[in-house]
Amino acid sequence: MFFCSWGIWWSFFSRWLTDPTHGLGMSSAEQGHIYSINSLATLVIMFVYGTIQDQLGIKRKLVIFISAVAACVGPFVQFVYQPMLTAGGTTRFIGVLLGSIVLSAGFMAGCSLFEAITERYSRKFGFEYGQSRAWGSFGYAVVALCAGFLFNINPLLNFWVGSICGLSMLCVYAFWVPAEQKEELKKEADPNATPTNPSFKEMVSVLKMPTLWVLIIFMLFTNTFYTVFDQQMFPNYYASLFPTTEIGNATYGTLNSFQVFLESAMMGVVPIIMKKIGVRNSLLLGATVMFARIGLCGVFHDPVSVSIVKLFHSIEVPLFCLPAFRYFTLHFDTKLSATLYMVGFQIASQVGQVIFSTPMGALHDAMGDRPTFFTISAIVFAALVYGFFVIKKDDQEVGGDPFYTDKQLKAMKTADAEVKAESQPILSRRTASMVVATYIPSPAIIIGTVRIITTIVVSEAFPFFRFGHHLQKAFYPTIHNPDSERHSTMTGFTPDAPVLHEIKNHSEELTKAEAGVAAFAAKRNNRWYPKFHIASNGGWINDPNGLCFYKGRWHVFYQLHPYGTQWGPMHWGHVSSTDMVNWKREPIMFAPSLEEEKDGVFSGSAVIGDDGKLKFYYTGHRWANGKDNTGGDWQVQMLAEPDNDELTSATKRGMVIDCPTDKVNHHYRDPKAGRPATSGT
Repeated sequence: MFFCSWGIWWSFFSRWLTDPTHGLGMSSAEQGHIYSINSLATLVIMFVYGTIQDQLGIKRKLVIFISAVAACVGPFVQFVYQPMLTAGGTTRFIGVLLGSIVLSAGFMAGCSLFEAITERYSRKFGFEYGQSRAWGSFGYAVVALCAGFLFNINPLLNFWVGSICGLSMLCVYAFWVPAEQKEELKKEADPNATPTNPSFKEMVSVLKMPTLWVLIIFMLFTNTFYTVFDQQMFPNYYASLFPTTEIGNATYGTLNSFQVFLESAMMGVVPIIMKKIGVRNSLLLGATVMFARIGLCGVFHDPVSVSIVKLFHSIEVPLFCLPAFRYFTLHFDTKLSATLYMVGFQIASQVGQVIFSTPMGALHDAMGDRPTFFTISAIVFAALVYGFFVIKKDDQEVGGDPFYTDKQLKAMKTADAEVKAESQPILSRRTASMVVATYIPSPAIIIGTVRIITTIVVSEAFPFFRFGHHLQKAFYPTIHNPDSERHSTMTGFTPDAPVLHEIKNHSEELTKAEAGVAAFAAKRNNRWYPKFHIASNGGWINDPNGLCFYKGRWHVFYQLHPYGTQWGPMHWGHVSSTDMVNWKREPIMFAPSLEEEKDGVFSGSAVIGDDGKLKFYYTGHRWANGKDNTGGDWQVQMLAEPDNDELTSATKRGMVIDCPTDKVNHHYRDPKAGRPATSGT
């Protein structure tokens, strides 16, 4: 009902302002002023709506208020807004301001609020947002069928029909609450329930997110033109292509209705597109369609061709709306989804309208349709190029609900099946008691550890001791081509150069691991998820690894099994921080991909050398018999080097210390590497 209440007059609002016969007869520049002020009011109100709704959660108090405003639009326009706009002078200016508040509160900002709360409901109650949003487009399309005919009779009828739809909406929201929502509201009312709504401080903090501002700039120069071009300019341009404005108005209403019907269908198709190409690429595709559509409106100037080009709008709107929502719930905290959507998508667009409405209107008055359309198309193209380089990939800085394509899902299922088959013997020996963080070694292990530490200490004073000598070599080894060093059996305790036998593609294994973690994240109950302690998105974790401060950031790596909630083949997860309070989730660092570590990348250290460069030392784990723990472990010490200063990926160099299998058959692992302190430090 909301989209019926809005769509019946909004599609002809520009015509009402500028049409000298049926409307107020304003110039394009005057119309631009009104759109700019409306956008400025919408900008403020949307942020207020977003912060209030994030506090309300699923409560509908704000929705009821918006419905009440929508129910009053007819009498407001006829008895207040129109007389003040036609009065001129100060009265006109006050009318513009008052109209911007009412229309924005009830419709422009209200639309964003309805979309935000519907998306929240979709995650809460388990339905597809795109399919629900399609009904909104369907309602808009239904009323658009008669909007042109009503406008030709009397434009005020459009606003009064909007009031009737708004009143119907008010009755529904005020007196009907679904059973599922009642149950959820009871849960939220429980004083002992874990709070799920963000604080006001958290909501305001979104303005400090650099990654959000990157997206805001993209939206500023793309989605802005949904209003500047499609609402402010196109209706008048389209009507001018016909012999009379009456024919143009009626045809535009029909075309607009057909376009929105297609848009409604595309709301169900776009989620499928996102599953195929991802969230980021869907956003870029939407910008591409906008660039082409606006540019082609400048190329063609006959009604048939322009009508066909206009229909591409039905693809463009869902490609902006649905991926934008999913982008925010993917890369940011989901409890801030309403605020983020308002700020990052809708408010960004409104700021753009404040900036562009008046100058584009003046340009249109001065140069006409085609030069203005080409100018707008060029701006969108520049934003598209910018977005290609700055919009985050779907697996980059995932801070909310993960998203994975059909291809990634398939890879995840394949990897999960493989790991389950390989890990069954391993899991059988691990019990629930392994959740305990403290590892209690046997006396034999204690003795062995003491021997190793003693050897290292002695080697610092007497480098001719073999173990210590080669450990020092391992810290700063000379890297040779591993292909020339390959052999089938590791017999030497200290190879002269790292030994590396690749059996799997490391990048592919990391992709599988991320998909595995994402699958657990999608199913987890966030009520029990840690809100302070470092935690993986999903899967088993233990032992922190590679703790270090490097290039201005603290880094914590940790043992991770991304395919199960029990112990299994270990990977390295990774988080980083600038203050040790707020932690950023980084890509998984290591996955088993070498023969020397095929059954797990075990614990280790990160060491910063005198040259300022960092190296990773960790244990490569294999079962000695190749299948389970019954034949003992074959554990060796490995070297890897980071690819960048952010430590988001690394290159494995291979084994630097082999296992003395004649002396050890279990637990030759977890190197605690360091470097001697210099004098005065």
